[in-house]
Amino acid sequence: MSFLTTLRPRLLNKFASSSIFNVRHYSQRTRRSFLPATSSFTSSRNTSLFPSQWHLYRTSTRTRIPTTVSSYRALSTAKRPNAESAEEASSIIQQSVDGNHPNDNLPMTTGQKVAEGGKASMIIGAFGVAAACAGLLAWELRPTKFSPQSIFDKALSAVREHPDVTMRIGNVEKGYGTDHGGKSEGRRNFTAHDEFEDEEGHKIVRIKFNVKGTRGQGTVFAAVSSGVSGDMLQYLIFQHQPSRGKPISYSLVDNRRVLTTEDKQMRLSQNIAKIGGVMYGSEDDPYTQRQKMEFGDYFDKIKYVDCSKEHGLEKQTQEYCEKLKGKFPTWKFGENVYPGLRTKEVMDKICKFEVQHAAQQAEAKK
Repeated sequence: MSFLTTLRPRLLNKFASSSIFNVRHYSQRTRRSFLPATSSFTSSRNTSLFPSQWHLYRTSTRTRIPTTVSSYRALSTAKRPNAESAEEASSIIQQSVDGNHPNDNLPMTTGQKVAEGGKASMIIGAFGVAAACAGLLAWELRPTKFSPQSIFDKALSAVREHPDVTMRIGNVEKGYGTDHGGKSEGRRNFTAHDEFEDEEGHKIVRIKFNVKGTRGQGTVFAAVSSGVSGDMLQYLIFQHQPSRGKPISYSLVDNRRVLTTEDKQMRLSQNIAKIGGVMYGSEDDPYTQRQKMEFGDYFDKIKYVDCSKEHGLEKQTQEYCEKLKGKFPTWKFGENVYPGLRTKEVMDKICKFEVQHAAQQAEAKK
């Protein structure tokens, strides 16, 4: 300390201006030989200046000497790092280089957990929505027995190979949907189709499209049904439009089940019961008996009023039987009355009329 007070200002300024020194040549044993680049400190008296502060820079290659005495004093009071601190620092550096920093193993805070969980949920949700959309699209576009495109392909293939078609319009060049009068009469045009259930509850999908051959054109009608086993068409009809005259239809495939008499009786009796039809008759009347025979064993499904009974009828029903005056059989559908014997074909037309009439009344009420 006394030496600092007696140091000449010129030498101190030179020492402060010398800002770079090399620590690589410094060692604990040859401390006297470690000197700044300035030649003013070559004397033996100056080589022992401040021996404690050099330990702070053993791990550095180059550093700067403080430019003021006060800064140098503060630096001289710093402690020399021990071997354990150096080893710990070296271990941390090596772990960082290896990608295994100690801070990576620290537990996450509650906020960090919530944030990470939210990110993961958003990613999983996005993938879930994308997968659901892709699955729905694939499900809608899948080729099934009842898809119009599948029926179109099957019918077009059958039409091209059928002799009744090639004999009239030549080789079929293409098939297309509704012709809008444009030049693009391709398969991309709309193919008319509808879907419904028959009386037996079978699902039916039918389509209509056009075909063009080398010598003419025509229309094709095709359908598939759940009542037909396999991938067979229920029917395939080709309608040829000659240059003159009316269109002529040809049945190419017909797998529709031929209705027996029992089938017709069952369907008709079910339809009459469904729309609320009632038959008035008398067991003594022969026409009533003949009307029953039209339905066979399925007549029991139809509501029947025997007007020959003297007891057991309601007052209103009895009054209506008297009003008929023996005109049996008589059919009544709501307010509409149809007297006389009716065949199955006539009764089927009556049922269709009543269904349409009921739909019109319901629409008028709206």
